[in-house]
Amino acid sequence: MVDEGKVDWNDEVIKYLPDFKLSDPWITKHITFADILSHRSGLETFEGDLLWYGSDYSRQEIVRRIQYSAIRNHFRADYGYQDVMYLVAGLIIEKVTGQTWDHFIKEKFFSPLFMQNSSTSIVQVIKSNNYALPHFRNSPHTNSKRG
Repeated sequence: MVDEGKVDWNDEVIKYLPDFKLSDPWITKHITFADILSHRSGLETFEGDLLWYGSDYSRQEIVRRIQYSAIRNHFRADYGYQDVMYLVAGLIIEKVTGQTWDHFIKEKFFSPLFMQNSSTSIVQVIKSNNYALPHFRNSPHTNSKRG
């Protein structure tokens, strides 16, 4: 989308999602497309993951609830991996392209790469019987199935 001139890396998120909010109003106003995709929003690693994993919240509701997550890292200075900011990017994609995020990902990534068993839908993934479950570290050097 950047190469097509539809968005710029330095565009503020609120340009596309005026109702988007983080707990810090200044960051809300200044966070950019590049910031959300490079994990430098100020949120800690995995912040917001429990909003979506195993929940029935819509993507919009998850993004709305991000405003209640505390900013604990330095904005643009600290790295904190967040899946939830990719939901924000997905909503921007929908605004800019008029397509659902799911259709956009299929059209731009899965189809050109012949990824016929990949999906953005958990329902479709589970139907395939060919998927990996997420894991989390519960103590040093061990991983447990999440969920």
